[in-house]
Amino acid sequence: MNVKHISILILITCIIATAPVALSAGQEVNDQISAGEACFRKGELGHAAQFWEDALRGLKMEQNPGLYTDTLVHLAYVYKALGFHEKALSAFTDAMPAFKESDNRYQNALFFNNLADIHLALGGPLRLIPFSSLHDGKHFLIEKYAVGTVPALRLTSIGESETEKAGILLSGLSDAVQEFTPLPGVKAELADVKQIMNASRMLFNTDFTIPNLTGEFKDNPYGILHMATHGVFGGRQRIPFC
Repeated sequence: MNVKHISILILITCIIATAPVALSAGQEVNDQISAGEACFRKGELGHAAQFWEDALRGLKMEQNPGLYTDTLVHLAYVYKALGFHEKALSAFTDAMPAFKESDNRYQNALFFNNLADIHLALGGPLRLIPFSSLHDGKHFLIEKYAVGTVPALRLTSIGESETEKAGILLSGLSDAVQEFTPLPGVKAELADVKQIMNASRMLFNTDFTIPNLTGEFKDNPYGILHMATHGVFGGRQRIPFC
């Protein structure tokens, strides 16, 4: 039986302006986290780091991996802002076992047996974490799931896309042009995409011109544009390559 393709949107609310919320932690830890938050809001990053370091001494990853990880990630962000790059890297490294513990708990849920995609809407310092490279000791997360990120829920349509109705324009250039060498793989690439996406229109080599592209967009409401061609990276802004 084929596994049903399921997409899940995981919203991790970890806003920079909001410190970790202490759940099931001692009062002293709560006070230290709150004090660190107050310092962070005032821009006193050094004091914030000190309070969160003290809070971590009273936390145990096994008892509260979420809070432990959240505090470490915030601390790593502060370290990075202060220029303590080695400390920031160390804090992120220390957070990995907690991520692994959380990942193991999630994978034990029956719902995740059919999970195919993980879409992350990350806030604050969590944007700095390469989630695709998280490792459980045997596999990277990207080996198990298709991992993607979205800027925000409000900016993203989470419904299933209907690519067959979107309309796709294929375009590409395999010939040598100016000082650029030929691209022999472009023809096969466009053929594969055409078959997969059931595309009906393609501009290739001599047909791949600015006037033709302009005309296509005037006459057809394409939702997807696929281009396979040469490019220049790192050039001067006022001298683009077309």
